[in-house]
Amino acid sequence: KVYYFDPHYHSNFNSVLVTDTCYFITGITTDTIFPYNPGALFLKTDLNGNVILMKGLTDTLHRYETWFQSLYEDADGNLATHGYDYTFQGNNNFFIQYDQNGNVRQLKYIQIDSTALQLIPYDMTKCKNGDYIISTANFDFNRPIYNITNFTRIDKNGNLIWNKGYELPPPQSLLHRLSTTKDGGAVVGSWGDETPKKWNNKIHQTVLTKIDSLGNQNWVYYSTTNEDWS
Repeated sequence: KVYYFDPHYHSNFNSVLVTDTCYFITGITTDTIFPYNPGALFLKTDLNGNVILMKGLTDTLHRYETWFQSLYEDADGNLATHGYDYTFQGNNNFFIQYDQNGNVRQLKYIQIDSTALQLIPYDMTKCKNGDYIISTANFDFNRPIYNITNFTRIDKNGNLIWNKGYELPPPQSLLHRLSTTKDGGAVVGSWGDETPKKWNNKIHQTVLTKIDSLGNQNWVYYSTTNEDWS
């Protein structure tokens, strides 16, 4: 299927949730008014891919960027995803809850670190009790690298439960993928490298860290230097 989203100038699909009767899709669209800020796209199709409805959450001031693969249905049938808004200094993460017709029920900002230059909430996962955990790459204010990962737990309506940040062993770490664990915690992992200590011929290594249900860090794994994943 090819989709046309007039009058929006751009659209990008990022997450798909499959049900017995339809597909729900979230992603990025753009505002129709200058400065054409990016916004949150919500799309519902039938099982043959035919559009049932399409909505865009856009604004001339705010940038509702939902680039990530995180779309979940809660116990009440509402749909949840997350993103960031770079119109704030340091930017704010946010949580969106939709009903099944794409109407916004909750839009809540989550303050992670007011001193950060940039926060990228790469992943959000759903816990067994309906809470969500978000992992965020935190741009260090003093060094041009991502070496702090924040873990944030919110309830099903986006209310903050706890937020904790940890500096990981590699000078630069970008932890992208998050998965819950049986004890109610989570594991997040991706890669790390030697920036800014070493800019050329860097070794890329696997990085994993585990937190418990309260956000306390249990362990960190950093692969040996002879395992170059670049």
